[in-house]
Amino acid sequence: MRLGMSISSGQHDGAALASPSHMLERTRAAYGEGFHTLTLGDHHNVAHPHLHAGPMMGRLLADWRGRPAGPLLILPLWHPLMAAEQIATLAAMHDDRLIVQVAAGNGAARSQAQSGASGGAGTVGGRDG
Repeated sequence: MRLGMSISSGQHDGAALASPSHMLERTRAAYGEGFHTLTLGDHHNVAHPHLHAGPMMGRLLADWRGRPAGPLLILPLWHPLMAAEQIATLAAMHDDRLIVQVAAGNGAARSQAQSGASGGAGTVGGRDG
């Protein structure tokens, strides 16, 4: 059995869980324990502090060599070209397979953060994604 580590890029309880140094520490610990994969969550327009998954994943990849890794992208919030550029850049930086997890997200406020209006790119099937 292979186990992977998924790290949240958000800070939910007031602790320093989303600090770059803490995320790097967790990545190094998971690598040292032999975890097979590393993934990093994505947050946008939320009430708690968070780090952008793209740049943070790029930094974590420097310490995650020879094993699959990658970000989670909330696709309705990403312009297709921007998502493709993020993915291609991370793939070029990494020496193993890049895992790209995708999600629809949830909540109208998050979706409207980039679409600018209700019913725009941030909704799926007429309902909050």
